[in-house]
Amino acid sequence: LYRSGYTLILPSDYEAFGITLAEAMACRKPVIAFNVGGVPEAVIHHLMGYTVADLNEMKEKLVRLLNDEELATIMGCAGHAHVSKHFVWRQSAKLQYQCYQSVVKS
Repeated sequence: LYRSGYTLILPSDYEAFGITLAEAMACRKPVIAFNVGGVPEAVIHHLMGYTVADLNEMKEKLVRLLNDEELATIMGCAGHAHVSKHFVWRQSAKLQYQCYQSVVKS
């Protein structure tokens, strides 16, 4: 479903991490979400999409992406590159294992 859309809009007023954002970025989709919780960490500096303060700004950013296919493509590719580098199972498993090891040692 992510691939069939143009962008992902996440109008949630709370997101601890925003796995939905990462999934959309993995599918090369720019994202638009409220600037809450873990969203700013997931959408870094407007490179992969936009974080917004309110519905009016969300609408403005959506219109911008709909009118600028090149920008949407650039953001989608940047998001895909970021997710491909930082959210891979092997890396996550290694970090979790290291965390467990440090707890066991202490």
